[in-house]
Amino acid sequence: MATPHDFPVLPETSVEVIEASSFKQEIFDRLCSGWSPPRVSAWLGDTYNEEISPAAINRFFGEIPTIYVLPPTLVKSRLAMLDVQIDSVTELGRVLRMQEERLAAHHLLEELTGGGPETLRKLGPPYRKDLRLYFSMLVDYTKLMQSLGVFSTEPQKFDVALKEKLPTLGELLQAEAEAEAEAEGTTADGA
Repeated sequence: MATPHDFPVLPETSVEVIEASSFKQEIFDRLCSGWSPPRVSAWLGDTYNEEISPAAINRFFGEIPTIYVLPPTLVKSRLAMLDVQIDSVTELGRVLRMQEERLAAHHLLEELTGGGPETLRKLGPPYRKDLRLYFSMLVDYTKLMQSLGVFSTEPQKFDVALKEKLPTLGELLQAEAEAEAEAEGTTADGA
């Protein structure tokens, strides 16, 4: 449902200097956005070299319906919230990189010791715990980035074109049985 802020109507005014100004829309927009009349007056002078007194702008501001005017603290509070979210993303990204380095060290240790189940037993719970922690943090990071609008919240579709038909479970079992029978036949011939 549309709110009054979606479709602000530029009101007619009894302040002649505003009504005659070719920048009435810009004045209206800035006042509705929370700018003060002195700031709007200074901006007009700096940007368009048009002098309209803060008192005239203030009278025009009094004629604007309050439903169109944003509270001055709204922008500040939203910016503060955005700062906190950006700091959170930065910190979580830093911790994710540290966790990636920790997992890379586990992987390097696994490669140096030859890998296999024995190595996983040696690495044991700390490795699995670090892996679980990493993916949990990655999910949190993704959700935070989605809430900021950086990542899309819509699921991605991947079109996979299969070049050949995948075998059924029955075909796989039959092929396995044939391979076992062939392996037994070569073992019996060699004995």
